[in-house]
Amino acid sequence: MNELGCPKVSILIPAYNREGLIEETVKSALNQNYPDFEIVIVDNCSTDNTYKLLEKLARKNERIKLFQNEKNLGPVKNWQKCLKYAKGEYVKILWSDDLMAEDFLEKTLPYIEQNEIAFAYSPAYIIYEHEKKLAYNLFAQDEIYPSEKFIEFSILGGNVPVSPGCAIFRKKDARASLIIEIPNNDSLDFNKYGAGNDMLLFLLVAAKYPKVAFISSTSSYFRAHKDSFTCSNRLGLYYDWARYYYLKRTKSKKLLQAFKTKICLRTLKNRGEYSNLNHSIETFPSLPYLAKYIIQKAFSGILLRT
Repeated sequence: MNELGCPKVSILIPAYNREGLIEETVKSALNQNYPDFEIVIVDNCSTDNTYKLLEKLARKNERIKLFQNEKNLGPVKNWQKCLKYAKGEYVKILWSDDLMAEDFLEKTLPYIEQNEIAFAYSPAYIIYEHEKKLAYNLFAQDEIYPSEKFIEFSILGGNVPVSPGCAIFRKKDARASLIIEIPNNDSLDFNKYGAGNDMLLFLLVAAKYPKVAFISSTSSYFRAHKDSFTCSNRLGLYYDWARYYYLKRTKSKKLLQAFKTKICLRTLKNRGEYSNLNHSIETFPSLPYLAKYIIQKAFSGILLRT
């Protein structure tokens, strides 16, 4: 605790209709080796027994700070509510159907406490019904690397996360960089799924600092099921509009040109799949960028994907 009695870290759990999963989620937060944290849970007017279950858990442990919205705000505005109630200097988002390793805070905090580090993130195991897959495992060991590289991978396709559920941020950065609605011409409601908003949080925070930290020695766990956001439709389009918003906002001309190339090639490849984004990014890119894209795609297969 600091001199005001506030915890160092707030673990944020935005909740909605997760009665069969959320107890295990909360327990994974309570089991942290690092002692100085609170758990902020905001229920978004669940229609099942989620809130009753959370009330029971909160009565048993004073670390849990439980709130409930007067009406359903949609997921992203509920993330914002979690940030509003958080008292810690640092925040860790834990989706209500996910888990975190017991040493997550212990391993990531020493990195995020360095002034030059934007955030620290871990690999994630995506747990399906009959298997689990390792994602975002960029390096074989803990690694600090340039934010510029993280941003390039996020825009053009690389082994970096889109979900902040595997990362820890400064609260001030998360509050400033959580964008609720992203301008687009495809009538996409960015508060509906949170797709795009999550990746944009990474991008905007990374742009403020020279480096990010990858912590291979701990883990996050994402549970994939029919009600999870990752199983929703058209999410790729949400992410592309978020990328475009970031590039226009930061005036990253070189990266914007490479992104245009990627979108144009995708349009050529999938002629039946059109979006207003194709027209918004100003027609076809120049030949040098197109050639560079094709060469990188052919020989690396890592930096870029269509």
